[in-house]
Amino acid sequence: MAHLLMRTICSPGHPRYRGIRSGRSYCQGVIVGNATTQMLVLSDKEVLAEGSTTIVERYEMLQLGIAIQAGAILSLHSDLLGRTLAEHLRAHGML
Repeated sequence: MAHLLMRTICSPGHPRYRGIRSGRSYCQGVIVGNATTQMLVLSDKEVLAEGSTTIVERYEMLQLGIAIQAGAILSLHSDLLGRTLAEHLRAHGML
């Protein structure tokens, strides 16, 4: 079963880096998806004597993301790469 992580919001497919190993940063996982939701928490309407109206609204936002740890996907074969993700990363000195 894949280990799931909640992290800072990034675009899907974006690598998540963590720490430095032997002077190089390393990939901890990949962003799978994210979402933002908002909720109206305050709405105020002010009507002045001369007829102008001012509406002030305040929203609270929540951003959620999900990522998968690199160890859970390294052995998967990629048709695009023509090899496993681990083989591709090793070939580029990233693993």
